[in-house]
Amino acid sequence: MKGMIRHDIDLQQVYADFGPMLVEAYGPGLQALETYRAPATEASEQPAAKRPLRRAGRKTA
Repeated sequence: MKGMIRHDIDLQQVYADFGPMLVEAYGPGLQALETYRAPATEASEQPAAKRPLRRAGRKTA
C-alpha cells in the first residue's frame, strides 16, 4: 500500500513539473497512455499524434 501511495505522489509531482508536455504527447486526460490495453491492430492504427512518443534513451519492454 505504501508503494502505491508513493507512486501516486511521484506521478503527481511529474505531472506538476511536465503536465503540458504530457498532455501534448498523450492527449487530454492522458488517454493515449492506455493504448497498451487496446488490441494490437487497434493500437497500431491510431494516428501518430495519439500514440505515445518514444524518447531517446527510454527503454521499452
